[in-house]
Amino acid sequence: MQAHANKFFYVALVLGCITSTDLLAESKPADQLDDVVVSASRSQTKLEDMHLSTTVISREDIKNSPAQTVDQLLKNIPGINLTDVPFYATHPTGQSISMRGLGNARALVLLDGIPLTDAFYGTVQWHKVQMSQIERIEVVRGAGANLWGNLALGGVINIVTKGIGQNASNAAASYGSQNTSTVSASKDIAFNEQYKMRLAVDHFNTDGYMLTPPSQILDKTHTVASAASAINGSATAYLAPSSDLKSVVRLGWHELHETNNSTFAPNDQYNWNLSASVTKTLDGSAKLDATAWKQNTDFETRSSRYAATINPSYTSTLYTNPYNDVGTSLVLSDQFKSLNTGIEVGTDYRKVGGSNLSTNYSNAAGTLNGTNFGDGSHTFYGIFTQAKWHSQALPLDVTLSLREDIWQNNGTTTDTKSGNTTTSSYDTQKSMLNPNLSSKYMLSESAAIRGAAYRGFHAPGLNNMYRTFGGSTTTFSNPNLIPETLTGFEFGLDFRSSRSTTKVTLFKNTINDLITTRYFSSTAEAQAKCGATTATNICGYDPNQAGASLYQNKIYTNAGKAQSKGIELENIFNINEFWSLNSNAVLTNSRILESSTEPTSVGKQIGRVSPLTAFAGLTWQPNSKLSAHLEVRGNQHRWDDNKHIYANPGYAVVNASGSYAINKSTQVFVSVVNLLDQSYIASGGAAPQSLGMPLFATAGFKTQF
Repeated sequence: MQAHANKFFYVALVLGCITSTDLLAESKPADQLDDVVVSASRSQTKLEDMHLSTTVISREDIKNSPAQTVDQLLKNIPGINLTDVPFYATHPTGQSISMRGLGNARALVLLDGIPLTDAFYGTVQWHKVQMSQIERIEVVRGAGANLWGNLALGGVINIVTKGIGQNASNAAASYGSQNTSTVSASKDIAFNEQYKMRLAVDHFNTDGYMLTPPSQILDKTHTVASAASAINGSATAYLAPSSDLKSVVRLGWHELHETNNSTFAPNDQYNWNLSASVTKTLDGSAKLDATAWKQNTDFETRSSRYAATINPSYTSTLYTNPYNDVGTSLVLSDQFKSLNTGIEVGTDYRKVGGSNLSTNYSNAAGTLNGTNFGDGSHTFYGIFTQAKWHSQALPLDVTLSLREDIWQNNGTTTDTKSGNTTTSSYDTQKSMLNPNLSSKYMLSESAAIRGAAYRGFHAPGLNNMYRTFGGSTTTFSNPNLIPETLTGFEFGLDFRSSRSTTKVTLFKNTINDLITTRYFSSTAEAQAKCGATTATNICGYDPNQAGASLYQNKIYTNAGKAQSKGIELENIFNINEFWSLNSNAVLTNSRILESSTEPTSVGKQIGRVSPLTAFAGLTWQPNSKLSAHLEVRGNQHRWDDNKHIYANPGYAVVNASGSYAINKSTQVFVSVVNLLDQSYIASGGAAPQSLGMPLFATAGFKTQF
């Protein structure tokens, strides 16, 4: 009965996305964000003119959402694959994002055009985003966003912060379940119209919840809730010495501390970053944009080990992991009105470097078991051009872009086992030309078709190549990895009316040289990596533990081909003056096509990608002071792994929120996540798995003075 109910729920949401469109109404657009310029397009294109499937989350959307963190806010966007475990309850190396079923670390996340994607892991440093400072979030799906180069296989997300006002002060605070508190404050200082600055700080703290299902907790003494704390501080200066020259400089400091569900495995991360952007208006319509940044991270984390033959639990591995990121970009754009063409020409550079020292222990006494050290850097060079042509004879826009990428890998690895040390050096270089052709044709004032064909590339992360990690089992790095390549296309239909905006997009992407992991194929290979089979706990292998095997350990590899295809449905429907409905549904068929290392995974849905996701949000705003929001989001049954050994059952979660403006400057709000307190598995393969967020209620206020 429950299975039939779930199917009915998903079907109802899909039909809601389609049937709520009023196609016979007048052609006035319903989407008030049409005029927003999508900076993630790298071409200053308005939302209504985008050729690629694009969503913009407005400040009003953020206010209405029950989400307390930006990653949980993005879960409701079509094509984005995230778990229902908030980032602060997830290990930093697992705070990843996937788009269109392509797998983790294949989407680029930016903060005002500066990479928020972690330089070492390809995950996302969500804790660096100050929610109170967000103006909007732009989501461009598909590798058609290849002007950004590496990581943008699945798409690009750009978080745009608010502009600096006139001496405004803002403060907000909230308190809720799990002893969770947030405090934020900012001060804008305007010396004059040309020189302004903002100081902002926020703090987050929570006792967290128990991630591990009770039946899967082995060490009941040292398994704890996912407590976390984070602090952000930033100073931003706006400088406009003349009408044709503007610049923004930002300095930030960020910390994240997590228990990682165990008293023996805390995480500590410290970040600082400095960025600057300059816009110079040249003669006529020409414009020059320049950006530069420097980011630094010090990360220390631990793995713990517990088994029936090992008592007590202990810290099995200590990881010391400093890394940095430096980059710059330069884009020249101009409009040639006589040719009905806009052109962008640009270049960018990014270098990420870091090291990881894994110190492995055999027991609670701290007996050294061996070390793994990796030290590497990746350098990216990119040159690109884009031309956007508008036909005078037809309602047609065509965009052609070309990008040449060069990737360089340099690094060393040093492994010490049983007193023996082995050091190896690596030097690799690859280049690739990535084209993109897209177009949009207006069938009428209220309907348009669009399409794109593209190619992109994704280099392996420093973690894939230089960080060996593990607890009860070990995953080995592989410095010989090469970049993945993607070819794909999409086709879309847009319908607009006085009350509704509907987008339908079909997509298909194929990845070659897929970066994945495989199990050891022979005892000889396992012994070469792990050492002697008689050594207790080598690679997390305990010969005294029932069922233990060296084959439980893995290594990164390039293996075969994968394909992701599907359909995205997205609808905004203004029911009347007070009510609006936002809904979407995504069908994703994401499968391994070829794999020489794991043939049993061929033809199966890629792990952690739901075949069907759906969302519906209903908003009531009877006046300018009061608003209420109710939403439901569902994921169909999925697998945690590519072999389909570990299942994650489907689930649906209901959230709610409301706000009331006491006066022009002060607002109070309340939100509830998982209103029905559903218990469900959000992620995880072999035990222990991770539970999704239980019922979580919070209340707070925002004020400006």
